[in-house]
Amino acid sequence: MNRFVEFEVPGGGPTAGGILLACALLAFFGFKGLDGLPRSRKAFLWTLRTLSAGGVALLSIQPSCVAEDTSEDVSPIAIAVDVSRSMRIGAPARTRMDQVRALIKRWREEKHSDNVSIWSFGKELRPRRFEDPIESWEGIESDTNMAEAFRGLASEAATVVVVSDGRDHGSGAIQEAQALGLRVHTIWVGEGERLEDDGIAALNYDRVGFLRRPIRIRPLIRSYGRSAHVVNLSLFENDELIKQLRVDVPEEGEVQPQFEVTPTKVGRLLYRIELDPMGPDQVPENNWQSLIVRVVRDELRALLVAGRPSWDARFLRSWLKREPTVDLITFFILRDEGDDPMAASHELALIPFPTDELFREHLGSFDLLIFQNFDFVPFEMDAYIPQIREYLERGGAIAVIGGPLAFSSGLSPDFASLLPVETLRGTASPKELILFDAFRPRLSAEGRYHPIVALHADPSANEIAWKRVPPFHGLNRVLRLRPWGHLLLGHPSVLGEDGKPLPVLVVGERGEGRVLVLLTDSTWRWAFQPAEEDEGEGLAYERFWDAAVRWLIRDPSFEPSRITTDQERYGPGAQMHVEVLLRHQTYRPIAGQGFRLRLMNSKGAQAWSLEARTDSQGQARIECPAPREAGGYRLIAEDEAGNAKASEVFVVEEGGQELADPRPDPELMRELAAKTGGVFQKIEEAGSLKDFVALARPLRRITRSKPFASPAFVVPLLLLLGLEWILRRRWLGKA
Repeated sequence: MNRFVEFEVPGGGPTAGGILLACALLAFFGFKGLDGLPRSRKAFLWTLRTLSAGGVALLSIQPSCVAEDTSEDVSPIAIAVDVSRSMRIGAPARTRMDQVRALIKRWREEKHSDNVSIWSFGKELRPRRFEDPIESWEGIESDTNMAEAFRGLASEAATVVVVSDGRDHGSGAIQEAQALGLRVHTIWVGEGERLEDDGIAALNYDRVGFLRRPIRIRPLIRSYGRSAHVVNLSLFENDELIKQLRVDVPEEGEVQPQFEVTPTKVGRLLYRIELDPMGPDQVPENNWQSLIVRVVRDELRALLVAGRPSWDARFLRSWLKREPTVDLITFFILRDEGDDPMAASHELALIPFPTDELFREHLGSFDLLIFQNFDFVPFEMDAYIPQIREYLERGGAIAVIGGPLAFSSGLSPDFASLLPVETLRGTASPKELILFDAFRPRLSAEGRYHPIVALHADPSANEIAWKRVPPFHGLNRVLRLRPWGHLLLGHPSVLGEDGKPLPVLVVGERGEGRVLVLLTDSTWRWAFQPAEEDEGEGLAYERFWDAAVRWLIRDPSFEPSRITTDQERYGPGAQMHVEVLLRHQTYRPIAGQGFRLRLMNSKGAQAWSLEARTDSQGQARIECPAPREAGGYRLIAEDEAGNAKASEVFVVEEGGQELADPRPDPELMRELAAKTGGVFQKIEEAGSLKDFVALARPLRRITRSKPFASPAFVVPLLLLLGLEWILRRRWLGKA
């Protein structure tokens, strides 16, 4: 038996010597400060100081007593079998995993001692039994990490037999085995394979993109065992094919083509790249990859067309110009085609309204169109209604604000069909078209929940806030709401032809787009009064228009229903925390109702579904495991009628590049065995399990004691230090 002392302090013996010297000097200088005391007290304090300094030194250097004993028994042996997905590669009739199963079956028939254990590893280390069915040994792990497996086996055995193809995607497996003192024997799988494969080895892409700006996706295509050839690449957004490329791949080489795609909406967008190898391909699993790009707005591009200068137009334009994220283009109509300026157009500073350029060439570049007190008739806007309708139905946003020129005779009939209200037409008098009395609007039943009119987060406080805002002056009359319109603000006393309050603020959705109609031009008066007079947290004007614009452009935080995941990317099988908020289009909570949460993969197939129920606020919190298979997924929440209310996407990513390079690697296995004192074998050459038992090292038992790390030492030391400090202050103070 060997016995020796180790120091736990960093630096070992030299550091320990320095600490001992420092403590000795501390005790010496403490003794010199005892002049003037009686000899008995001086000796007692010197003894306390010496013991305290010695105790502090021992506590700092932490000496431990180590005893090493070598017995006649041999150390336990651990067999570690690689079950990562690369082990499924090989000829269809005999994959790498098939060869491993045959070896395990042969070893199972042998009589082996209890000190032989068997384990599987990939990304994680798992215990197994020789008695397990052979069919259960499958290549399912998403990654290979030998170093992590060695760390888990170090407490179980001193000798490890690794059965693997050598594709390790961890780091430092050899160094880890050496540091742990393991002897590693290796059995390599993959001899004689002729691999023919095209695959997507990696993806280089912009994880954050900007709305209407191109993002780049660059897949790395790698080929093995094939001559120069051509492959087809397809790019899908959700399940829709959006682009295709034909790519020339060199012999046994790689190429990195580039896709450019321009996102048209904000939020998480799920893309999938698929490769058609157009020839032999032994690893079809690496022919596709999914990715998520989070699309945000870097700026809001808005077009404001005002029928004439007014206080309302001035305040709205000033507010939009103050917003740093808004790119605003404004047109004030100061003359129209019917005016006679008594001069040629090229001699005028004022230009005619450029309708053709705006609504034919550049309409799609705007996030928001605002028509403020605008008269459509003089500019023959009917010719552009098809373009405006297409813009709206494809996801555009339109706000129409009232005034003396707006609606009635100043509104194109075709454009009026795009609004959530039916307008007055014909020969109505100005008194019938416009209500001139001042009034304060009243929140409708739908408006109580809508974020546009939420001047305060608390519903009761919001009711009070709307009673304090300055009154409106003037209101455009309309006939009634359309079936798809939602009334948010109504007149407090005047009723429309349908017997309901005369509309003041109406919103609606047309196709993928949104429309807001405000039938007055006096919101500018709100800019002079806080939304909450007592708290002064902001202006009603700014709150209203900020919420209105964000709702119109479909800010994700303003969607009625939504699904939120705690992450955008998960590892296979990771725990997911999902929050579901379900509300009607009017933002009224869908409270206490059941719903179905479905998980779809990137190809539109359902992975699973579950039933859940919302609480009183329309919310539900769900914990569930992420899928085991890598790829892109979509969560869809459906109400009891089967209508999809919200969806969100996420990606399951593998930790390594398991199938990016599927070739077996004998060199790693050979070097691992050589540097740890083990034996390297090909699986065809692997003999009996008893051969590895015979090579096992003698069992070493190491015991280590740390007498100066226990409370039995630390507590008396603290008492000793306290006693010395108290006596020194008392005795030296009296001296």
